[in-house]
Amino acid sequence: MPKGQRSRVLRGGDVLDGDAAGLRQVIPRRLPVDLWQRAHPSRWRTGPTRARRIVEQIVYHATSGRGDARAVADMWSRAPDDDEDATDAHLVIGQDALAIQCVRCDDVALHAHRANARSIGIEICAREPGEFGPGDPGMPPTAVQLARAALLGAWCCRRYGIAPSRSTIVGHAEADPDTTHTGCPTAAGVDLDWMAREVARLLAG
Repeated sequence: MPKGQRSRVLRGGDVLDGDAAGLRQVIPRRLPVDLWQRAHPSRWRTGPTRARRIVEQIVYHATSGRGDARAVADMWSRAPDDDEDATDAHLVIGQDALAIQCVRCDDVALHAHRANARSIGIEICAREPGEFGPGDPGMPPTAVQLARAALLGAWCCRRYGIAPSRSTIVGHAEADPDTTHTGCPTAAGVDLDWMAREVARLLAG
C-alpha cells in the first residue's frame, strides 16, 4: 500500500484501501457483515426449509433518511405502526460502511413487492436532495459504503450462482415498477452501472 494511504480492515476479511475506484477487496467465506439484528417477524417471510432459496436478483435501495445503519435496523426490529407498511431488507449499510444483517438470505425480506421472492434486498443509507425539504442537499453514499455494498452483492451472487449484469444487479425502482419510490436508489447517487461492474470485478477475482 502506498505510503500515506489509509486502510481499514473490516470483519469478514475484506480490506478497503483508499478511494472507491482503487479498493482491493476479497470476497470472504462468510457474509461480510458487522452485526446481526433480526427484523420483526411481520416484516419477512420464512424461506424454504429443505433447500437453498432461488435468488435471481440483487436489489439495491436508498433509505432516503439519515446515515446510521443501526437506526434503520432498530426500526425494522419493531412491529410496523398501523399506518406503516411492513418493509425491511436483508442488509443495511451505513455511511461509515457498517453493515447489519436483519433477515437471513434464505428468508424473504419485504423490500420490493413482486421481486421479493427471488431477490436479496440491500439498503444503502443515502438520501436524494430535497427529501427533507427544499434546502436539503441530500446525502450521497460514501466510497467505503459503496464498496461494502458491492462486496455484499458479490457474496450473494457467488452464493446463489447469479451472473452479475444490469439485469441481475438492479435498483428498487427497476425491480418493482409499481413503487412510488421512482428514483430509488439512483436519485440518491447510487450508480447501478458501476455497482454491476464492481460486483463482476470482485467475482472475477
